[in-house]
Amino acid sequence: SREFEDLRQVHDVLSRYAEIHAQDYPDIPLVLVSGHAQRGADVLAEMIWPDYGPVLTEPADWQTHTPERCKCANDPTATYCKLAGIVRNEKMVTNYKPSVVIAFYEPSAANRGTNHAADYARSKDIPVRTVIASPKASAPVVEAPVDTTNPLDF
Repeated sequence: SREFEDLRQVHDVLSRYAEIHAQDYPDIPLVLVSGHAQRGADVLAEMIWPDYGPVLTEPADWQTHTPERCKCANDPTATYCKLAGIVRNEKMVTNYKPSVVIAFYEPSAANRGTNHAADYARSKDIPVRTVIASPKASAPVVEAPVDTTNPLDF
């Protein structure tokens, strides 16, 4: 999800996968394949992954309209390809054939791209592990300011 913001949670999940992989397959590098979104789970994973292995990115090509699939391909007013994320998700699964897909969800977001990527991976019999963002701590209770003019108040 582009709205997933918990770096610690991404780190905890991915580092655990890296540890297990290193134990089971010490001579085979574990590769992160990322959709290379500029915010959210993709960027967080790309930040921490170099400690564990190589990163391959498959960014969405928002400028190239695919006539066979994209309704906006023949729309001269379209400024970006609305199906670029879907095409990218399918390319990541088809081209890289991952052993597992880890889908980071933000409960307050629509997660359309994340849902599509997870569903497409499942349709290709690739296991999907779902990670739901930890609830954000509620805002601290703010009390009335202390009256510092009276030393007995503080």
